Amino acid sequence: MTNADLTCVYLFRNYTAPIIDEGSCKSVSSTNGSLTFRWNSVATAESYHLVGHSRDILHPTTEVTVDDLTPGSFYSFRVTAVDYGGLESNSITCTASTGESRFVIIAYIN
Repeated sequence: MTNADLTCVYLFRNYTAPIIDEGSCKSVSSTNGSLTFRWNSVATAESYHLVGHSRDILHPTTEVTVDDLTPGSFYSFRVTAVDYGGLESNSITCTASTGESRFVIIAYIN
C-alpha cells in the first residue's frame, strides 16, 4: 500500500454528507394541477433529490415544480441535497395542497 492509498482511505472515512436545513422547504406556488417548492441551498450540493407520489426528480436548483397532480389534493414530498460524490443529506419534508377542483352542476328542471 502506498502513501496515496492511505491518504485516500483517510479522507473517505472523515467525509460527511451535506446537511440541508430542517424546515426550510416552502410551497411558493399552487395551481389546480401543480405545486412549486423552494428550500435553502446547501453549499456542497450538486443537485437536489425530490421523492414522493410516484415522483423521483433530480434537480439542479433549490426550486422545483411538480406537475400533473390531482386538483384539491394534499401532497408530501421528501427532499435531500446530493453532493458531487453522490452522498445524500438528511431529508426534509415539503407539503402543500393543489388548488381546489371546480365543478359546474347544470340541472334541467321540467
